[in-house]
Amino acid sequence: MSGKTATTYPTALESLGTYCKVVREPFVECGGIATGARCLSGDKLALWIIEKLAGKDISEKVFETVRPLDT
Repeated sequence: MSGKTATTYPTALESLGTYCKVVREPFVECGGIATGARCLSGDKLALWIIEKLAGKDISEKVFETVRPLDT
């Protein structure tokens, strides 16, 4: 992952920094690799995977379906 940017859970930031540039963001996509920090970034990571596998239209439909649960 040399030259890549990534994020991770705060307690692992230093360890990850050995392999790439680490940023304090909830979600990072860099060169086809996505990383998330904290539990709440899991939805963004999941939607990114759905978009890559099934397309943006499907990802948006999933988002709209689960969005009401996010209240």
